[in-house]
Amino acid sequence: MKIFLFLLLTNFCIAQNNKLIVTYGLVFQDDELLSDNSSVFKVHLDYAIANPNRFLFDLNIDDKGYLFELKNKLSTSEKNLSDDMAFIFAKYPGLIFSVNGEILKQSSLLDNKVFVKSEMINGWKLTEESKKIDGFLCYKATNVDRVVNDIKVFEHPIIAWYCPELPYNYGPIGYGNLPGLILELQVRNTVYGALKLDFNSEKLPDYDILKKSEIISKEEEKKRLKVFFQN
Repeated sequence: MKIFLFLLLTNFCIAQNNKLIVTYGLVFQDDELLSDNSSVFKVHLDYAIANPNRFLFDLNIDDKGYLFELKNKLSTSEKNLSDDMAFIFAKYPGLIFSVNGEILKQSSLLDNKVFVKSEMINGWKLTEESKKIDGFLCYKATNVDRVVNDIKVFEHPIIAWYCPELPYNYGPIGYGNLPGLILELQVRNTVYGALKLDFNSEKLPDYDILKKSEIISKEEEKKRLKVFFQN
């Protein structure tokens, strides 16, 4: 009965207000390929596994789109190299905006005022498999993350659990394009899981950041990163 009332209230809130902030935790699982190929990677991965939800992220949604950002920013004295590696493992580049269906990802390596246009992922395979996440009925969708480098093409599985009761086609780190909000996302060995949904927050995404930034293509980013690593 409590769950029913909660869902009834949730649906009412959605109908009245398109604003929503979803807080996600981040946990890591073991990855034999990373561990076997580098003892350095293994050290950092073991640290990430041993410290679940060290980092929290907010998906801040409004009528225009959303902002996905790190919630609990650490001071310089609190951070370490393993934290930086955790962001790389988790594919978190920095701020991620969605505006008018276009994904814009901060390129922290180049400059915090540079954002890269990214395409929304397509080709999801929807399944009938379901599970409850905090009282919300979610369905499983799968996809593949293709990583291309100069030597080989790697394909890593993507698993998303989305909730049709929450009619937002968004999710963590720029993933979305599903018939419902993604409450849990696994990309390779990293898992983003929703911890809290706030329909009453007055905080809005700061889209003015984009007005003060340079927006470039992925091809341009590759060129600049090549020069960056050569210097």
